[in-house]
Amino acid sequence: MNVRDIIVNTLLEISRRVGEIVEEDEVDTSEDIRSSVIEVEYVDNVIDKVSRQEPVDRKFWGLDASIRTLRVTGIDLILVAGSLVGSRVVICPRLIDTRWIGIRPRCRASKDLEEVLERLSTEFYTKSRFTNKVFDGTFSEKTIQDEMRVSMENEMIRMWDGSGTLLIDGPLFHTPKVIATVESAYSNIYVGLIRERLDLLKDRDDSVVCVVKRLTQSRYLARLENLGASDDYIAIVKANKILKRKEVASVYIGTLRLTITIGGDRFEKYMGYLVSRIGSALNVIRLETLNEDLLYEIKDQIAQILTHNGIPKPIELADRTCKRACSSIFLYLWSITPLSPTYEGFESLVSSIRELGE
Repeated sequence: MNVRDIIVNTLLEISRRVGEIVEEDEVDTSEDIRSSVIEVEYVDNVIDKVSRQEPVDRKFWGLDASIRTLRVTGIDLILVAGSLVGSRVVICPRLIDTRWIGIRPRCRASKDLEEVLERLSTEFYTKSRFTNKVFDGTFSEKTIQDEMRVSMENEMIRMWDGSGTLLIDGPLFHTPKVIATVESAYSNIYVGLIRERLDLLKDRDDSVVCVVKRLTQSRYLARLENLGASDDYIAIVKANKILKRKEVASVYIGTLRLTITIGGDRFEKYMGYLVSRIGSALNVIRLETLNEDLLYEIKDQIAQILTHNGIPKPIELADRTCKRACSSIFLYLWSITPLSPTYEGFESLVSSIRELGE
């Protein structure tokens, strides 16, 4: 049976068992900065100008994963695509044999439906790898997306040959507020993702840098400065005095250490902010590593490979590639689904077509 027939038959089989639509769990996946399990501190409170004159002698790779949801009658199809860009390009779905479709019926799963989803879990993402519960209408869609995205990123990391420096779009690991609720299945998922990511990078901590681009909801720097603003705003204010000097185009602010302590587990990462003047605009990104020294070694070279959007070029290439791949598989599934898309499905269709046209 080909891929098309498998997907069509799967949707029809599940749709026959979909019951009354239910509300999903309220899960706080926003960034946690004040819980008892998370600590943020300065290990080096510096504001340094960054050189853009030294030659870039490192080989960089970019990695990113993209998520899109196709909503059809009674069912959400969550699609993930990944891209690794460097001396070669690896794209999934295509070059890696891994699950790239998540299925979440928007009803509460009956015993019959649970059995179907359990059987399908080897081919589709129908249950978390860290809990025994299948996805249904009560399961947090944001958590499903986070697990699928990180899992795809990890598959891409395994495809990396270890050469040069790998830049990953997004945080080294997520720190949602729900992680402090240790008895929650959602906390188990996020802790499981952290363990998996750190185990994967334990021998590569001197060559992997994660780049966080959107900081309007981040408050780590704000917490340390006791200010009620977002990290991007505070970083710009702190860097502005140095950036006013014409010869300075980038400033590094750091270094922060974040520690999560849950039960007997302790997870750490180091973070620094790179503020760059590009034209008349000021851009802020956060660099995250497992190795504190790597932040100081890499900041100058990353400042030299920023695009006009203030993003490292390998990240921008990987981002563009995986978004186009995700939009392509969205259009493919749209064309073969035997079920009627919802209004939200049509909105995503427009977004996918726009993405491919850019």
